[in-house]
Amino acid sequence: NDDDDDDLPPPPPPLPSSSMEETEITLPPGITLPPGITLPPGIKLPPSITIPIEAPKETEIEQELIEPTLTLPVKPPNEPPIEIKKVIEKLAPFVAKNGQQFEKMVQAKEMNNPSFQFLNPWDTYQPYYAYSVAYHAAKNKYDDEMKKYQLEKQKRETKLKLKDELERRKQQAKQLLERIILGQIEARRKQHEEEQERRRKIEEEMNKKIQDAKRILKKKKKKKKKKKVLCVD
Repeated sequence: NDDDDDDLPPPPPPLPSSSMEETEITLPPGITLPPGITLPPGIKLPPSITIPIEAPKETEIEQELIEPTLTLPVKPPNEPPIEIKKVIEKLAPFVAKNGQQFEKMVQAKEMNNPSFQFLNPWDTYQPYYAYSVAYHAAKNKYDDEMKKYQLEKQKRETKLKLKDELERRKQQAKQLLERIILGQIEARRKQHEEEQERRRKIEEEMNKKIQDAKRILKKKKKKKKKKKVLCVD
């Protein structure tokens, strides 16, 4: 029996261990595998990213943007003559813009001018003058508020467009990452299949060598047996 064992061919080398057993594919946060995509055998994902969770988005609280409205004073029924009305309409915008100090300066300068008597509280046309000043003051206030409103509106629209553009780019980047990850998974799957095919061929070759060795051993045993029979005869 010891002699028979010496005649056997050397045992085949052991099968190489699969390099795919400890492979890990790390998915970035927010990237998940699409439905129907499964990992090939031997490929595993770290447990911490099996269910990615995106951080909650910060919500920005903004006050409601209200468009300003123009509220004009009530026009008095008693209108001055055309000449005085022209003076009032010319002076009122400056007083509305520069304030009562400007009005007092004009009043002191034109104290004896009949065309400026509407600056006195007891004058018949003072209510119309007060109306004209209030009218232009309201207009000035409305114009200022409307400028601020338009500026804020434009700022918010620009901000919203930028936010949408950033979100669109983020989605594009996410889709690109998903395609890259799927490409990596497919490459690993193919590598795994090639590894399995190589192992299968090695096993087939090993089994063939073992079968050949058994046939050789069987033939040798038959030859030895025939020699013994001849020697006995």
